[in-house]
Amino acid sequence: MKLASFLTVILFIIVTTPGTVSAQSEVVSTSVTLTPTAAVTVTETSRRTAVLTQAAARKEAVLTQSAERKSAVLTQAAARKETSASKAAERKEQRQETTLENLKKRSLSEIDRRLKSLSGIMTKITSLKKLSETQKSTLSTQMQTEITNLTALRAKIEADTDLETLKTDAKSIVSSYRIYALFIPKIHILTGAEATLSAIEKMSSAQAELNSRADAAATAGADTTEIETLLTTMQALITSATTNVNAAITTVTPLTPDGYPANKTGLESARESLKKARENLMEAYKTAKEITKLLRQIPVSPTVTLAPTTTVN
Repeated sequence: MKLASFLTVILFIIVTTPGTVSAQSEVVSTSVTLTPTAAVTVTETSRRTAVLTQAAARKEAVLTQSAERKSAVLTQAAARKETSASKAAERKEQRQETTLENLKKRSLSEIDRRLKSLSGIMTKITSLKKLSETQKSTLSTQMQTEITNLTALRAKIEADTDLETLKTDAKSIVSSYRIYALFIPKIHILTGAEATLSAIEKMSSAQAELNSRADAAATAGADTTEIETLLTTMQALITSATTNVNAAITTVTPLTPDGYPANKTGLESARESLKKARENLMEAYKTAKEITKLLRQIPVSPTVTLAPTTTVN
């Protein structure tokens, strides 16, 4: 409507201007005819423009709000992610600390257990009577070296703060020292050899006594041919047992953790030699019993009481 009023004013100015009567008449006639249509057209265009403007404004507002919401969501997501990552890092650090403390505790316990075992081994070494002083000195030196090294490793593990370093140190308890893989089996073999040598001494004493009784029987006129043969066999078995047990001692004494597992065959060889020595003694014992039986069949021959052989684990 404002546009229509504006056009009417223009028309009035044109009509009242001098020298333009014909044109004015023509314009008046024309303006009167077009004004309603133009007013409607202009009004519709204005309305549509306003609608489009409002729609564009609403769209822009919606897009702005959407962008703001999206930005807020992304910001919140980033914050949650950062918080989650921070918490995950804290949990990871806590797990590592817990793992480190648990591993350190187990490692120290394993070292203490080995140090206790080595201390017991040292005591056993000093109590071995059948080994030479040189052999016992060699063994004691080996044990003391392991005790010193394990004690140093214990101090290092106590001071470890890096998990990977601690894992490496913990692994070395088994891989570098071989207390239970080498030293304990080695001492078992040596203590077994000690017991076997004691049994050999007793068997040798029994063989000497049987030999004396056989000589006495022969002097008395008894036929001791079979007994003499058995005595020779018994002596050969005792000699073989002695050779085998000494082989076990000689083989196992120089073995150290540095050579493990290649020197594991040395342990196996020593065990086999010790086993053969025990078998020799068992056969010698059976032979001694047979000799005793034959001597009992001779009226003038006293019997010989054999002390039971020492059982070796």
